[in-house]
Amino acid sequence: MRLRASLVVMLLTTVACEENSSSPSRDKAPTVIAAVSDAAPFFVIDAAPAPTTAQLTESIGPVEVFRGGTWQPAERDTPLQADDRLRTGELAFASLRTLDGQVLEVMPNSMIAIDAVTDDDGLVVAGSIIDVAEGSILGRFDKEATLQGDLLVRAADGSELPFRRIPGQDHVTFRISRRDIGIEIATFGGLIEVIPDPEASPTARPTRLNARQAGVISADGVSAPYYLLAVVNLTDPGPDSRAQCASGTVLELEWDAVTNSAGYFVQVARDSAFHQLLASSAKSSRRYQFAPNGMGEFWWRVAARDQRERLGDFGFPRRFFCERDLPKDSLRKPKDGHAAAFDEKNPLVFTWQKSETASKYRLIIARGPLLTADPVVDRTLKRTKHKLREKLPAGHYFWGVYELSDDGERPIFVKVRRLTVAKAVEPTQRKRPKRQRKPR
Repeated sequence: MRLRASLVVMLLTTVACEENSSSPSRDKAPTVIAAVSDAAPFFVIDAAPAPTTAQLTESIGPVEVFRGGTWQPAERDTPLQADDRLRTGELAFASLRTLDGQVLEVMPNSMIAIDAVTDDDGLVVAGSIIDVAEGSILGRFDKEATLQGDLLVRAADGSELPFRRIPGQDHVTFRISRRDIGIEIATFGGLIEVIPDPEASPTARPTRLNARQAGVISADGVSAPYYLLAVVNLTDPGPDSRAQCASGTVLELEWDAVTNSAGYFVQVARDSAFHQLLASSAKSSRRYQFAPNGMGEFWWRVAARDQRERLGDFGFPRRFFCERDLPKDSLRKPKDGHAAAFDEKNPLVFTWQKSETASKYRLIIARGPLLTADPVVDRTLKRTKHKLREKLPAGHYFWGVYELSDDGERPIFVKVRRLTVAKAVEPTQRKRPKRQRKPR
């Protein structure tokens, strides 16, 4: 049985203390915490500290730890003990690493604890217990990572269930959330297995969750796994689009409807990992008005929620840029919608205008309009011209160019351009006529 580690408090009478006066702690005066009578006061004798279970690796916004009966600010590198509680405020973010090496991200408006795993004798062993009291946490199983012990999740009924990545999976992202119906565990992009409590349910078998599947856990394992809603398709602003953002500018973010959705959850941040959140809001419509807080790049994403308030996956986020001046399209050739066949002798030529702030350029050709998501050609160049000679399979593509400078990466296009690669026509081989032999 796995037990949560806690402080060990020994209560001894005065007589017992006097009988053990030869103890090494005899020079330290005990502290009286209660007295039932004059003859039998109670004392605390050197309470052992709770074991350290994790360490904060990042703390942004209002992040606090409950320790010693009070909430106090939690900074980066703060150690977390088994008796601690960690909470994040609105638009806050915290990342922590357990002693076993598991990295966990605490979402805004959440409260969690990482408890130690003990054996039947009460001794701390390798492993970590995730206890989500409010909100959600995100974690990831990496193929290369090797955890020293089990990773367990505490259910609403108090049972503690191990869960793990199915062998053969490269990377698996999971989410653990506190909901009205209990503790929900979900997986994105991989398979996990949840092990039921053998003492509570001796005949129960492990439950496998497929990608984008979730379920509520209890001592019996996962009850009735269900699929989450589809990923939201973001529509406007387009990928890496640029907009002039004067003081008071309000941009409208839009996305497509998701079947069976009851609403949406939208987030805007300054970084692609969404650690520096600027907005986090539930919406019933498919639009959100956002007022940028300055110039530069912004990232946004949306997840759908169903009638039971179950949140789906955010999917791949989009980036947009706010600029002081009206954006200018610096791409030249090929034109938007260009279609052609090319080969080594007749390469496809890409050209663009020179930027005074660029040290280099990055040309990307991709299958979809989100260029950085799945590029098929990704070149870092010094010149404003590039001849593409390698063959691309016939089909539709998108392309764009970014300028690289000390300030980072910025698109020089207003809108990604479309490109169609036609199937090359093989030249026909002309057969030489056979020579007729002259009769002798």
